[in-house]
Amino acid sequence: MKIVIQNSVRDPSTRERRREHVAMVTPSPMIGGVHLAPRRSRSADTQQLSNHDLQVIADMIKCGVLRVFQASPYVELSEGFFRPAAPPAVAVAPVEPEVKASEPESVEPVAALEPEEPEVVAEPVAVAADDDARREELMSLKNAELRELLSNAGGGSGTGLSKAQLVDAILERST
Repeated sequence: MKIVIQNSVRDPSTRERRREHVAMVTPSPMIGGVHLAPRRSRSADTQQLSNHDLQVIADMIKCGVLRVFQASPYVELSEGFFRPAAPPAVAVAPVEPEVKASEPESVEPVAALEPEEPEVVAEPVAVAADDDARREELMSLKNAELRELLSNAGGGSGTGLSKAQLVDAILERST
């Protein structure tokens, strides 16, 4: 899934969270091997981020350094989205020994499972050329027109997004 990561370390709206977690605040956290400077944003794909990167993102959201949005529809994501779900707690009951009869039990053979082969999907080359032409066409429009297109596609208002982010969100919606 495509996400937009914004460094909000200087944003007044996250000041209280930064004060609560002063020891965790990092002005420019490293995500995917690249520092994200204050007041900058970056698009990324969650499938390309490592578990360590996802943990850093969750920690930085918690302490008010980062704000992360899903690219399409444009929705802010919480830190819980980036943390793995904890396994449910299992209650341990004392085990009482069973009294077994002296008769041998019948054992049924279990069939071995064969691993499934992954499907290979080939993407047509013509689609990439169409995407480039569509991207250039969208980049020639004004931001207000792009926000209107995004809104009509059901992707939110697009307020606060750069032109490139608006184009990415529209293209994501159209596929």
